[in-house]
Amino acid sequence: MDQWKADLVAAARDAVIPFESVDSITNEAHARAAIAALKAYSKESVGYIYAEPRTPERPVGENARPTDILILHPGVGAFLLEVKGWPIHEISKIEAGKITRTVKGYPEIKDPWQQAQEAAGQLKTATTRIARNRGNSREVPYFDWAVVLPNIRKTDWEKRQFHHCLNQKEVLLAEDLTDPTAFRARIEQIVSQKRRQKSLFSKEAINNVREALGSSIIINYRKRQASAQTYDKLGWQIDTYENKDKRLSQEQMELIDADFCGHPQLIRGVAGSGKSVVLVKNLVSMMDRETVQLHLDPAQNQKRYAVVCYNRSLVPFLRRRFEECYRELHYCDPPKNVDIYHLNGLQSELTQYGKRRGPLAYQRYSDFEEPKPALIAAAYSSQLDVLSKQEPQKYDALLYDAIYVDEGQDLYDEEYLFLMRLLRVDPQTGLKNIVIFYDDAQNLYGRPRPNWSKLGIDVAGRRTRVMQTCFRNTREVIEFAFNLLLGVKSEVRAETRQFADVKYLEDKGLVQELSDRWRVHFAERTFDTPPEVRLFRSREDETKWLVDTIWQLTEQEEVRPEDILVIFRTDFDYRDLTDRIRLRCMGCRHVPRW
Repeated sequence: MDQWKADLVAAARDAVIPFESVDSITNEAHARAAIAALKAYSKESVGYIYAEPRTPERPVGENARPTDILILHPGVGAFLLEVKGWPIHEISKIEAGKITRTVKGYPEIKDPWQQAQEAAGQLKTATTRIARNRGNSREVPYFDWAVVLPNIRKTDWEKRQFHHCLNQKEVLLAEDLTDPTAFRARIEQIVSQKRRQKSLFSKEAINNVREALGSSIIINYRKRQASAQTYDKLGWQIDTYENKDKRLSQEQMELIDADFCGHPQLIRGVAGSGKSVVLVKNLVSMMDRETVQLHLDPAQNQKRYAVVCYNRSLVPFLRRRFEECYRELHYCDPPKNVDIYHLNGLQSELTQYGKRRGPLAYQRYSDFEEPKPALIAAAYSSQLDVLSKQEPQKYDALLYDAIYVDEGQDLYDEEYLFLMRLLRVDPQTGLKNIVIFYDDAQNLYGRPRPNWSKLGIDVAGRRTRVMQTCFRNTREVIEFAFNLLLGVKSEVRAETRQFADVKYLEDKGLVQELSDRWRVHFAERTFDTPPEVRLFRSREDETKWLVDTIWQLTEQEEVRPEDILVIFRTDFDYRDLTDRIRLRCMGCRHVPRW
Protein backbone atom coordinates (compact mmCIF):
# COMPACT_ATOMS: atom_id res chain seq x y z
CA MET A 1 0.00 0.00 0.00
CA ASP A 2 1.28 3.48 -0.87
CA GLN A 3 2.27 5.56 2.14
CA TRP A 4 -0.35 8.23 1.41
CA LYS A 5 -3.02 5.54 1.30
CA ALA A 6 -1.83 4.10 4.62
CA ASP A 7 -1.82 7.59 6.19
CA LEU A 8 -5.36 8.18 4.95
CA VAL A 9 -6.64 4.88 6.35
CA ALA A 10 -5.01 5.66 9.71
CA ALA A 11 -6.53 9.16 9.83
CA ALA A 12 -9.99 7.82 9.00
CA ARG A 13 -9.64 5.06 11.60
CA ASP A 14 -8.54 7.44 14.36
CA ALA A 15 -11.17 10.09 13.67
CA VAL A 16 -14.47 10.16 15.54
CA ILE A 17 -16.17 12.15 12.79
CA PRO A 18 -17.74 9.83 10.15
CA PHE A 19 -15.95 9.75 6.78
CA GLU A 20 -17.36 8.61 3.44
CA SER A 21 -15.17 7.16 2.07
CA VAL A 22 -11.51 6.10 1.72
CA ASP A 23 -12.11 4.25 -1.54
CA SER A 24 -13.23 7.46 -3.29
CA ILE A 25 -9.76 8.99 -2.97
CA THR A 26 -7.40 7.87 -5.72
CA ASN A 27 -4.35 10.17 -5.59
CA GLU A 28 -1.90 11.60 -3.08
CA ALA A 29 -2.93 15.27 -3.40
CA HIS A 30 -6.56 14.40 -2.74
CA ALA A 31 -5.49 12.21 0.19
CA ARG A 32 -3.41 14.99 1.80
CA ALA A 33 -6.41 17.33 1.76
CA ALA A 34 -8.68 14.61 3.18
CA ILE A 35 -6.18 13.83 5.95
CA ALA A 36 -6.01 17.52 6.87
CA ALA A 37 -9.82 17.68 7.12
CA LEU A 38 -10.00 14.46 9.15
CA LYS A 39 -7.36 15.62 11.62
CA ALA A 40 -8.88 19.10 11.91
CA TYR A 41 -12.28 17.65 12.88
CA SER A 42 -10.95 14.38 14.31
CA LYS A 43 -12.64 14.57 17.72
CA GLU A 44 -15.98 15.83 16.44
CA SER A 45 -18.99 13.52 16.57
CA VAL A 46 -21.43 16.14 15.26
CA GLY A 47 -20.46 16.35 11.60
CA TYR A 48 -19.48 14.44 8.46
CA ILE A 49 -16.72 14.47 5.87
CA TYR A 50 -17.44 13.19 2.36
CA ALA A 51 -15.11 12.38 -0.53
CA GLU A 52 -16.56 13.21 -3.97
CA PRO A 53 -20.17 13.44 -2.74
CA ARG A 54 -22.90 13.12 -5.34
CA THR A 55 -26.58 13.91 -5.07
CA PRO A 56 -28.92 11.19 -6.40
CA GLU A 57 -30.05 13.56 -9.15
CA ARG A 58 -26.50 14.24 -10.37
CA PRO A 59 -25.71 12.53 -13.70
CA VAL A 60 -22.32 11.00 -14.29
CA GLY A 61 -20.22 13.24 -16.53
CA GLU A 62 -17.82 16.13 -16.59
CA ASN A 63 -20.55 18.78 -16.54
CA ALA A 64 -21.78 17.48 -13.19
CA ARG A 65 -18.41 16.74 -11.63
CA PRO A 66 -18.60 16.49 -7.82
CA THR A 67 -16.25 18.48 -5.64
CA ASP A 68 -13.41 16.53 -4.03
CA ILE A 69 -14.20 16.95 -0.33
CA LEU A 70 -17.24 18.17 1.59
CA ILE A 71 -17.00 19.14 5.26
CA LEU A 72 -20.47 19.14 6.79
CA HIS A 73 -20.41 20.58 10.30
CA PRO A 74 -22.66 22.83 12.46
CA GLY A 75 -19.80 25.35 12.78
CA VAL A 76 -19.17 25.93 9.07
CA GLY A 77 -22.25 24.58 7.32
CA ALA A 78 -21.35 22.87 4.04
CA PHE A 79 -17.76 23.67 3.06
CA LEU A 80 -16.42 22.25 -0.20
CA LEU A 81 -12.76 21.72 -1.09
CA GLU A 82 -11.76 21.49 -4.74
CA VAL A 83 -8.35 19.77 -4.79
CA LYS A 84 -5.84 20.19 -7.63
CA GLY A 85 -2.57 18.27 -7.55
CA TRP A 86 -0.82 20.63 -9.98
CA PRO A 87 2.91 21.34 -9.49
CA ILE A 88 4.01 24.97 -9.64
CA HIS A 89 5.92 24.55 -12.91
CA GLU A 90 2.76 23.61 -14.83
CA ILE A 91 1.10 26.97 -14.10
CA SER A 92 2.14 29.48 -16.73
CA LYS A 93 -0.16 32.35 -15.81
CA ILE A 94 -3.20 33.46 -13.81
CA GLU A 95 -5.57 36.04 -15.24
CA ALA A 96 -9.17 37.09 -14.49
CA GLY A 97 -9.52 34.38 -11.89
CA LYS A 98 -8.51 31.58 -14.26
CA ILE A 99 -5.38 29.43 -14.23
CA THR A 100 -3.53 28.53 -17.40
CA ARG A 101 -1.64 25.24 -17.22
CA THR A 102 0.84 24.00 -19.79
CA VAL A 103 0.90 20.19 -19.99
CA LYS A 104 3.07 18.46 -22.61
CA GLY A 105 3.41 21.74 -24.46
CA TYR A 106 -0.31 22.42 -24.72
CA PRO A 107 -1.95 25.23 -22.67
CA GLU A 108 -5.31 24.70 -21.02
CA ILE A 109 -7.41 27.15 -19.00
CA LYS A 110 -8.95 25.93 -15.73
CA ASP A 111 -11.31 27.57 -13.23
CA PRO A 112 -11.45 25.31 -10.15
CA TRP A 113 -13.41 27.92 -8.22
CA GLN A 114 -16.16 27.71 -10.82
CA GLN A 115 -16.15 23.92 -10.48
CA ALA A 116 -16.54 24.21 -6.70
CA GLN A 117 -19.25 26.84 -7.08
CA GLU A 118 -21.25 24.67 -9.48
CA ALA A 119 -21.00 21.66 -7.18
CA ALA A 120 -22.04 23.78 -4.20
CA GLY A 121 -24.91 25.31 -6.17
CA GLN A 122 -26.28 21.94 -7.22
CA LEU A 123 -26.08 20.57 -3.67
CA LYS A 124 -27.64 23.73 -2.23
CA THR A 125 -30.50 23.54 -4.74
CA ALA A 126 -31.18 19.92 -3.78
CA THR A 127 -30.97 20.79 -0.06
CA THR A 128 -33.31 23.77 -0.45
CA ARG A 129 -35.83 21.55 -2.22
CA ILE A 130 -35.65 19.01 0.62
CA ALA A 131 -36.09 21.71 3.25
CA ARG A 132 -39.03 23.27 1.42
CA ASN A 133 -40.77 19.93 1.01
CA ARG A 134 -40.29 19.27 4.71
CA GLY A 135 -41.81 22.59 5.69
CA ASN A 136 -38.57 23.98 7.18
CA SER A 137 -37.28 26.16 4.34
CA ARG A 138 -35.06 28.16 6.69
CA GLU A 139 -33.06 25.09 7.68
CA VAL A 140 -30.45 25.32 4.90
CA PRO A 141 -26.82 25.78 5.99
CA TYR A 142 -24.31 28.20 4.50
CA PHE A 143 -22.43 26.89 1.45
CA ASP A 144 -18.84 27.98 0.78
CA TRP A 145 -15.73 26.62 -0.88
CA ALA A 146 -11.98 26.92 -1.39
CA VAL A 147 -9.41 25.52 -3.80
CA VAL A 148 -6.63 23.36 -2.34
CA LEU A 149 -3.20 23.07 -4.02
CA PRO A 150 -1.35 20.48 -1.87
CA ASN A 151 1.72 20.31 -4.15
CA ILE A 152 2.48 24.04 -4.16
CA ARG A 153 4.36 25.72 -1.32
CA LYS A 154 3.70 29.29 -0.25
CA THR A 155 7.22 30.52 -1.09
CA ASP A 156 7.01 29.23 -4.67
CA TRP A 157 3.50 30.68 -5.04
CA GLU A 158 4.55 34.14 -3.89
CA LYS A 159 7.79 33.99 -5.87
CA ARG A 160 5.67 33.82 -9.02
CA GLN A 161 3.57 36.73 -7.69
CA PHE A 162 0.42 34.59 -7.92
CA HIS A 163 -0.78 35.81 -4.52
CA HIS A 164 -1.54 39.18 -6.16
CA CYS A 165 -3.66 37.54 -8.86
CA LEU A 166 -6.21 35.66 -6.75
CA ASN A 167 -8.20 36.14 -3.56
CA GLN A 168 -5.97 34.28 -1.12
CA LYS A 169 -8.93 33.68 1.19
CA GLU A 170 -10.09 31.00 -1.23
CA VAL A 171 -6.71 29.30 -1.80
CA LEU A 172 -5.13 26.70 0.52
CA LEU A 173 -1.50 25.72 -0.12
CA ALA A 174 0.73 22.92 1.17
CA GLU A 175 1.56 24.67 4.48
CA ASP A 176 -2.14 25.09 5.27
CA LEU A 177 -2.55 21.30 5.43
CA THR A 178 0.18 20.56 7.98
CA ASP A 179 -1.37 22.04 11.14
CA PRO A 180 -4.89 20.66 11.87
CA THR A 181 -5.76 23.51 14.25
CA ALA A 182 -4.66 26.17 11.76
CA PHE A 183 -6.45 24.36 8.92
CA ARG A 184 -9.74 24.38 10.81
CA ALA A 185 -9.27 27.98 11.88
CA ARG A 186 -8.64 28.96 8.26
CA ILE A 187 -11.86 27.35 7.08
CA GLU A 188 -13.90 28.89 9.88
CA GLN A 189 -12.32 32.28 9.10
CA ILE A 190 -13.35 32.02 5.44
CA VAL A 191 -16.93 31.29 6.48
CA SER A 192 -17.15 33.90 9.24
CA GLN A 193 -15.92 36.71 6.97
CA LYS A 194 -18.76 36.06 4.54
CA ARG A 195 -21.56 34.93 6.81
CA ARG A 196 -23.23 37.45 9.07
CA GLN A 197 -24.71 35.12 11.70
CA LYS A 198 -22.31 33.47 14.14
CA SER A 199 -24.62 30.78 15.53
CA LEU A 200 -24.17 27.09 14.79
CA PHE A 201 -26.26 25.44 12.13
CA SER A 202 -29.03 23.20 13.43
CA LYS A 203 -29.22 19.44 13.30
CA GLU A 204 -32.15 19.79 10.92
CA ALA A 205 -30.09 21.89 8.49
CA ILE A 206 -27.28 19.31 8.51
CA ASN A 207 -29.75 16.47 8.01
CA ASN A 208 -31.34 18.28 5.05
CA VAL A 209 -27.95 18.20 3.30
CA ARG A 210 -27.52 14.54 4.20
CA GLU A 211 -30.92 13.76 2.73
CA ALA A 212 -30.02 15.69 -0.43
CA LEU A 213 -26.96 13.43 -0.67
CA GLY A 214 -29.22 10.39 -0.45
CA SER A 215 -28.57 9.26 3.15
CA SER A 216 -30.80 6.24 3.70
CA ILE A 217 -30.53 6.72 7.48
CA ILE A 218 -32.12 10.18 7.25
CA ILE A 219 -34.61 9.31 4.53
CA ASN A 220 -35.93 6.31 6.46
CA TYR A 221 -37.05 8.29 9.47
CA ARG A 222 -37.88 11.65 7.91
CA LYS A 223 -41.26 13.29 8.33
CA ARG A 224 -43.69 12.75 5.51
CA GLN A 225 -45.08 15.21 3.01
CA ALA A 226 -48.70 16.21 3.18
CA SER A 227 -50.95 14.10 0.96
CA ALA A 228 -54.12 16.22 1.03
CA GLN A 229 -54.27 19.53 -0.80
CA THR A 230 -57.12 21.29 0.99
CA TYR A 231 -57.13 22.35 4.61
CA ASP A 232 -60.70 21.24 5.37
CA LYS A 233 -59.96 17.56 4.63
CA LEU A 234 -59.31 15.08 7.41
CA GLY A 235 -56.18 13.86 5.61
CA TRP A 236 -54.76 17.38 5.67
CA GLN A 237 -55.44 17.65 9.40
CA ILE A 238 -53.68 14.34 10.07
CA ASP A 239 -50.64 15.28 7.98
CA THR A 240 -50.45 18.71 9.59
CA TYR A 241 -50.48 17.23 13.06
CA GLU A 242 -47.87 14.63 12.15
CA ASN A 243 -45.55 17.17 10.52
CA LYS A 244 -45.79 20.02 12.96
CA ASP A 245 -43.10 20.55 15.57
CA LYS A 246 -44.19 18.38 18.47
CA ARG A 247 -42.41 20.10 21.30
CA LEU A 248 -41.67 18.13 24.41
CA SER A 249 -43.59 19.22 27.50
CA GLN A 250 -41.81 20.70 30.49
CA GLU A 251 -42.58 17.50 32.38
CA GLN A 252 -40.94 15.37 29.68
CA MET A 253 -37.89 17.61 29.33
CA GLU A 254 -37.23 17.55 33.07
CA LEU A 255 -37.31 13.74 33.07
CA ILE A 256 -35.12 13.50 29.98
CA ASP A 257 -32.47 15.70 31.58
CA ALA A 258 -32.82 14.12 35.05
CA ASP A 259 -29.63 12.62 36.43
CA PHE A 260 -30.61 9.67 38.61
CA CYS A 261 -26.99 9.49 39.85
CA GLY A 262 -26.82 5.71 40.09
CA HIS A 263 -30.04 5.41 42.13
CA PRO A 264 -33.11 3.30 41.29
CA GLN A 265 -36.00 5.31 39.90
CA LEU A 266 -39.73 4.72 39.32
CA ILE A 267 -41.50 6.76 36.62
CA ARG A 268 -45.25 6.27 36.84
CA GLY A 269 -47.23 7.60 33.92
CA VAL A 270 -50.59 7.44 32.24
CA ALA A 271 -50.98 5.77 28.83
CA GLY A 272 -49.72 7.97 26.00
CA SER A 273 -47.65 10.25 28.23
CA GLY A 274 -44.48 9.59 26.24
CA LYS A 275 -42.83 7.21 28.70
CA SER A 276 -41.01 5.22 26.02
CA VAL A 277 -39.63 8.35 24.34
CA VAL A 278 -38.52 9.79 27.68
CA LEU A 279 -36.91 6.44 28.52
CA VAL A 280 -34.63 6.30 25.49
CA LYS A 281 -33.80 10.02 25.61
CA ASN A 282 -32.86 9.81 29.29
CA LEU A 283 -30.67 6.80 28.55
CA VAL A 284 -28.90 8.67 25.72
CA SER A 285 -28.44 11.70 27.99
CA MET A 286 -26.98 9.52 30.74
CA MET A 287 -24.55 7.88 28.31
CA ASP A 288 -23.49 11.32 27.08
CA ARG A 289 -22.93 12.64 30.63
CA GLU A 290 -20.81 9.64 31.57
CA THR A 291 -18.79 9.94 28.36
CA VAL A 292 -18.04 13.59 29.09
CA GLN A 293 -17.21 12.93 32.74
CA LEU A 294 -14.79 10.16 31.78
CA HIS A 295 -13.28 12.29 28.96
CA LEU A 296 -14.05 9.54 26.46
CA ASP A 297 -15.17 9.46 22.87
CA PRO A 298 -18.73 8.04 22.69
CA ALA A 299 -17.48 4.83 21.05
CA GLN A 300 -15.05 4.21 23.94
CA ASN A 301 -17.68 4.03 26.68
CA GLN A 302 -17.24 0.49 28.02
CA LYS A 303 -20.25 0.48 30.35
CA ARG A 304 -23.13 -1.83 29.45
CA TYR A 305 -26.78 -0.80 29.37
CA ALA A 306 -30.02 -2.68 28.75
CA VAL A 307 -33.57 -1.68 27.87
CA VAL A 308 -36.07 -4.42 28.76
CA CYS A 309 -39.80 -4.81 28.19
CA TYR A 310 -42.16 -7.78 28.44
CA ASN A 311 -43.93 -7.54 25.08
CA ARG A 312 -41.72 -8.50 22.13
CA SER A 313 -43.69 -6.26 19.72
CA LEU A 314 -42.41 -3.19 21.61
CA VAL A 315 -38.74 -4.00 20.97
CA PRO A 316 -38.48 -2.70 17.34
CA PHE A 317 -40.07 0.59 18.41
CA LEU A 318 -37.62 1.02 21.31
CA ARG A 319 -34.63 0.16 19.13
CA ARG A 320 -35.69 2.58 16.41
CA ARG A 321 -36.31 5.43 18.85
CA PHE A 322 -33.01 4.83 20.64
CA GLU A 323 -31.08 4.91 17.36
CA GLU A 324 -32.85 8.11 16.30
CA CYS A 325 -32.22 9.83 19.64
CA TYR A 326 -28.55 8.84 19.65
CA ARG A 327 -28.02 10.11 16.10
CA GLU A 328 -29.76 13.38 16.97
CA LEU A 329 -27.21 13.98 19.73
CA HIS A 330 -24.01 12.51 18.24
CA TYR A 331 -24.59 12.54 14.45
CA CYS A 332 -23.39 8.94 14.23
CA ASP A 333 -24.66 5.41 14.77
CA PRO A 334 -25.00 4.26 18.40
CA PRO A 335 -22.33 2.03 19.97
CA LYS A 336 -22.78 -1.69 20.58
CA ASN A 337 -22.92 -1.50 24.39
CA VAL A 338 -26.71 -1.10 24.59
CA ASP A 339 -28.93 -4.21 24.52
CA ILE A 340 -32.67 -3.84 23.85
CA TYR A 341 -34.68 -7.03 24.48
CA HIS A 342 -38.03 -8.31 25.56
CA LEU A 343 -37.55 -10.21 28.83
CA ASN A 344 -37.75 -13.70 27.36
CA GLY A 345 -35.30 -12.68 24.64
CA LEU A 346 -32.83 -11.42 27.26
CA GLN A 347 -33.14 -14.67 29.18
CA SER A 348 -32.55 -16.72 26.04
CA GLU A 349 -29.52 -14.59 25.16
CA LEU A 350 -27.88 -15.66 28.43
CA THR A 351 -28.16 -19.34 27.50
CA GLN A 352 -26.22 -21.55 25.13
CA TYR A 353 -28.85 -20.82 22.46
CA GLY A 354 -28.08 -17.09 22.43
CA LYS A 355 -25.77 -15.41 19.93
CA ARG A 356 -23.21 -14.90 22.69
CA ARG A 357 -23.38 -18.53 23.84
CA GLY A 358 -24.16 -17.63 27.45
CA PRO A 359 -23.38 -19.87 30.42
CA LEU A 360 -26.97 -20.56 31.59
CA ALA A 361 -29.13 -23.58 30.81
CA TYR A 362 -32.22 -22.83 28.73
CA GLN A 363 -35.54 -23.10 30.59
CA ARG A 364 -38.36 -24.57 28.49
CA TYR A 365 -41.70 -22.84 28.79
CA SER A 366 -43.58 -26.15 28.72
CA ASP A 367 -41.71 -27.43 31.79
CA PHE A 368 -43.37 -24.94 34.14
CA GLU A 369 -46.82 -24.48 35.62
CA GLU A 370 -48.55 -21.14 36.09
CA PRO A 371 -47.45 -18.47 36.63
CA LYS A 372 -44.86 -19.60 34.09
CA PRO A 373 -43.03 -16.26 33.57
CA ALA A 374 -42.47 -15.88 37.32
CA LEU A 375 -41.22 -19.44 37.80
CA ILE A 376 -38.92 -19.24 34.76
CA ALA A 377 -37.41 -15.99 36.06
CA ALA A 378 -36.83 -17.61 39.46
CA ALA A 379 -35.09 -20.56 37.80
CA TYR A 380 -32.74 -18.25 35.89
CA SER A 381 -32.06 -16.28 39.08
CA SER A 382 -31.01 -19.49 40.83
CA GLN A 383 -28.57 -20.22 38.03
CA LEU A 384 -27.12 -16.72 38.30
CA ASP A 385 -26.63 -17.18 42.05
CA VAL A 386 -24.66 -20.39 41.46
CA LEU A 387 -22.65 -18.80 38.65
CA SER A 388 -21.71 -15.79 40.80
CA LYS A 389 -20.17 -18.10 43.40
CA GLN A 390 -18.54 -20.72 41.15
CA GLU A 391 -17.42 -18.59 38.19
CA PRO A 392 -17.45 -14.92 39.26
CA GLN A 393 -15.66 -13.70 36.11
CA LYS A 394 -18.28 -15.21 33.81
CA TYR A 395 -21.00 -13.78 36.03
CA ASP A 396 -19.44 -10.32 36.00
CA ALA A 397 -19.29 -10.37 32.20
CA LEU A 398 -23.10 -10.67 32.10
CA LEU A 399 -23.79 -7.63 34.30
CA TYR A 400 -25.13 -4.26 33.19
CA ASP A 401 -24.36 -0.87 34.68
CA ALA A 402 -27.95 0.30 34.21
CA ILE A 403 -31.22 -1.34 33.17
CA TYR A 404 -34.25 0.57 31.92
CA VAL A 405 -37.62 -1.22 32.13
CA ASP A 406 -40.49 -0.13 29.88
CA GLU A 407 -44.11 -1.05 30.67
CA GLY A 408 -42.99 -2.25 34.10
CA GLN A 409 -46.54 -3.18 35.10
CA ASP A 410 -46.20 -6.27 32.87
CA LEU A 411 -43.53 -7.91 35.08
CA TYR A 412 -43.83 -10.25 38.08
CA ASP A 413 -41.79 -9.70 41.25
CA GLU A 414 -39.59 -12.67 40.32
CA GLU A 415 -38.75 -11.04 37.02
CA TYR A 416 -37.63 -7.87 38.77
CA LEU A 417 -35.43 -9.96 41.07
CA PHE A 418 -33.92 -11.60 37.98
CA LEU A 419 -33.08 -8.17 36.49
CA MET A 420 -31.59 -7.01 39.78
CA ARG A 421 -29.19 -9.98 39.66
CA LEU A 422 -28.00 -8.72 36.27
CA LEU A 423 -27.11 -5.28 37.63
CA ARG A 424 -23.69 -4.16 38.81
CA VAL A 425 -23.60 -2.12 42.02
CA ASP A 426 -22.88 1.56 41.37
CA PRO A 427 -19.48 2.37 42.94
CA GLN A 428 -20.62 5.82 44.07
CA THR A 429 -24.01 5.01 45.61
CA GLY A 430 -23.70 1.32 46.50
CA LEU A 431 -27.09 0.81 44.81
CA LYS A 432 -28.23 -0.74 41.55
CA ASN A 433 -29.29 1.61 38.79
CA ILE A 434 -32.66 0.30 37.60
CA VAL A 435 -35.09 2.80 36.05
CA ILE A 436 -38.69 1.55 35.81
CA PHE A 437 -41.43 3.12 33.69
CA TYR A 438 -44.79 1.97 35.02
CA ASP A 439 -48.39 2.59 33.88
CA ASP A 440 -51.04 2.13 36.56
CA ALA A 441 -53.87 2.30 34.01
CA GLN A 442 -52.48 -0.18 31.50
CA ASN A 443 -51.89 -3.39 33.42
CA LEU A 444 -52.61 -5.59 30.42
CA TYR A 445 -51.79 -8.89 32.13
CA GLY A 446 -53.24 -8.06 35.55
CA ARG A 447 -49.95 -8.54 37.38
CA PRO A 448 -49.91 -7.94 41.17
CA ARG A 449 -48.44 -4.53 41.95
CA PRO A 450 -44.95 -4.89 43.40
CA ASN A 451 -43.84 -4.02 46.90
CA TRP A 452 -40.68 -2.27 45.76
CA SER A 453 -38.91 -2.26 49.12
CA LYS A 454 -39.27 -6.05 49.41
CA LEU A 455 -37.59 -6.35 46.01
CA GLY A 456 -34.64 -4.30 47.22
CA ILE A 457 -35.63 -1.39 44.97
CA ASP A 458 -35.71 1.79 47.04
CA VAL A 459 -37.89 4.25 45.11
CA ALA A 460 -39.30 6.15 48.07
CA GLY A 461 -39.69 9.92 48.07
CA ARG A 462 -38.11 11.82 45.20
CA ARG A 463 -37.14 8.60 43.45
CA THR A 464 -40.73 8.25 42.24
CA ARG A 465 -42.06 10.67 39.63
CA VAL A 466 -45.36 10.88 37.80
CA MET A 467 -46.08 11.76 34.16
CA GLN A 468 -49.61 13.11 34.24
CA THR A 469 -50.47 14.09 30.65
CA CYS A 470 -51.49 11.86 27.74
CA PHE A 471 -50.39 13.10 24.31
CA ARG A 472 -51.38 10.07 22.24
CA ASN A 473 -55.16 10.42 22.09
CA THR A 474 -57.90 12.97 22.53
CA ARG A 475 -59.74 13.23 25.83
CA GLU A 476 -62.89 11.86 24.17
CA VAL A 477 -61.11 8.65 23.09
CA ILE A 478 -59.37 8.12 26.43
CA GLU A 479 -62.49 8.76 28.47
CA PHE A 480 -64.52 6.33 26.38
CA ALA A 481 -61.80 3.65 26.63
CA PHE A 482 -61.30 4.18 30.38
CA ASN A 483 -65.00 3.80 31.17
CA LEU A 484 -65.23 0.76 28.91
CA LEU A 485 -62.25 -0.78 30.72
CA LEU A 486 -63.92 -0.25 34.09
CA GLY A 487 -67.25 -1.60 32.84
CA VAL A 488 -69.18 1.46 33.98
CA LYS A 489 -72.31 0.46 31.99
CA SER A 490 -71.95 -3.26 32.62
CA GLU A 491 -74.78 -5.01 34.47
CA VAL A 492 -72.25 -7.18 36.34
CA ARG A 493 -68.88 -6.25 37.83
CA ALA A 494 -66.34 -6.06 35.03
CA GLU A 495 -63.29 -8.25 35.58
CA THR A 496 -61.20 -5.74 33.64
CA ARG A 497 -61.28 -3.35 36.62
CA GLN A 498 -58.13 -5.08 37.90
CA PHE A 499 -56.19 -3.60 34.98
CA ALA A 500 -56.46 0.00 36.25
CA ASP A 501 -55.33 1.38 39.59
CA VAL A 502 -58.29 3.74 39.93
CA LYS A 503 -57.51 4.76 43.49
CA TYR A 504 -53.99 5.88 42.59
CA LEU A 505 -55.27 7.88 39.61
CA GLU A 506 -58.04 9.43 41.70
CA ASP A 507 -55.65 10.38 44.52
CA LYS A 508 -53.46 12.16 41.98
CA GLY A 509 -56.45 14.05 40.57
CA LEU A 510 -56.06 12.36 37.19
CA VAL A 511 -59.61 10.95 37.15
CA GLN A 512 -62.85 12.05 38.80
CA GLU A 513 -65.89 9.86 39.52
CA LEU A 514 -69.20 11.40 38.37
CA SER A 515 -72.66 10.02 38.90
CA ASP A 516 -72.70 8.02 35.66
CA ARG A 517 -69.08 7.72 34.57
CA TRP A 518 -65.45 8.62 35.19
CA ARG A 519 -64.11 11.96 33.93
CA VAL A 520 -60.50 11.88 32.71
CA HIS A 521 -58.22 14.82 33.46
CA PHE A 522 -54.92 13.56 32.04
CA ALA A 523 -55.49 14.51 28.37
CA GLU A 524 -55.19 18.03 26.96
CA ARG A 525 -56.10 17.42 23.32
CA THR A 526 -59.76 17.32 22.29
CA PHE A 527 -61.60 16.72 19.01
CA ASP A 528 -65.10 17.54 17.84
CA THR A 529 -66.04 13.97 16.94
CA PRO A 530 -66.33 11.42 19.77
CA PRO A 531 -65.76 7.70 19.22
CA GLU A 532 -68.64 5.86 17.51
CA VAL A 533 -70.12 2.45 18.25
CA ARG A 534 -72.28 0.94 15.51
CA LEU A 535 -74.30 -2.26 15.61
CA PHE A 536 -75.16 -4.26 12.48
CA ARG A 537 -77.77 -6.88 11.72
CA SER A 538 -75.37 -9.02 9.71
CA ARG A 539 -71.72 -9.39 8.81
CA GLU A 540 -72.57 -8.36 5.25
CA ASP A 541 -74.04 -5.05 6.46
CA GLU A 542 -70.95 -4.45 8.57
CA THR A 543 -68.55 -5.22 5.70
CA LYS A 544 -70.46 -2.97 3.30
CA TRP A 545 -70.38 -0.09 5.80
CA LEU A 546 -66.68 -0.69 6.37
CA VAL A 547 -65.83 -0.56 2.64
CA ASP A 548 -67.99 2.54 2.13
CA THR A 549 -66.35 4.29 5.07
CA ILE A 550 -62.83 3.53 3.82
CA TRP A 551 -63.85 4.86 0.40
CA GLN A 552 -65.13 8.07 1.98
CA LEU A 553 -61.95 8.52 4.03
CA THR A 554 -59.49 7.85 1.19
CA GLU A 555 -61.36 9.37 -1.76
CA GLN A 556 -63.24 12.27 -0.21
CA GLU A 557 -61.26 13.11 2.95
CA GLU A 558 -57.88 12.32 1.31
CA VAL A 559 -56.70 10.19 4.24
CA ARG A 560 -53.68 8.01 3.56
CA PRO A 561 -54.55 4.28 3.48
CA GLU A 562 -51.62 3.61 5.84
CA ASP A 563 -53.29 5.84 8.44
CA ILE A 564 -56.29 3.51 8.61
CA LEU A 565 -56.33 0.37 10.78
CA VAL A 566 -58.99 -2.31 10.44
CA ILE A 567 -58.84 -4.77 13.32
CA PHE A 568 -60.95 -7.86 14.00
CA ARG A 569 -60.69 -10.97 16.14
CA THR A 570 -60.50 -13.48 13.30
CA ASP A 571 -60.38 -13.13 9.53
CA PHE A 572 -62.83 -15.99 8.94
CA ASP A 573 -65.75 -13.63 8.20
CA TYR A 574 -63.63 -11.07 6.32
CA ARG A 575 -61.86 -13.16 3.73
CA ASP A 576 -63.14 -11.08 0.80
CA LEU A 577 -62.60 -7.72 2.53
CA THR A 578 -59.28 -6.98 0.80
CA ASP A 579 -60.70 -7.56 -2.69
CA ARG A 580 -63.79 -5.48 -1.95
CA ILE A 581 -61.69 -2.57 -0.69
CA ARG A 582 -59.48 -2.69 -3.79
CA LEU A 583 -62.48 -2.74 -6.13
CA ARG A 584 -64.22 0.13 -4.35
CA CYS A 585 -61.25 2.35 -3.43
CA MET A 586 -58.85 3.36 -6.19
CA GLY A 587 -56.29 4.63 -3.66
CA CYS A 588 -56.10 1.29 -1.82
CA ARG A 589 -54.61 -0.98 -4.46
CA HIS A 590 -51.96 -2.11 -2.01
CA VAL A 591 -53.67 -3.08 1.22
CA PRO A 592 -51.25 -3.55 4.13
CA ARG A 593 -51.17 -6.85 5.98
CA TRP A 594 -53.95 -7.47 8.44
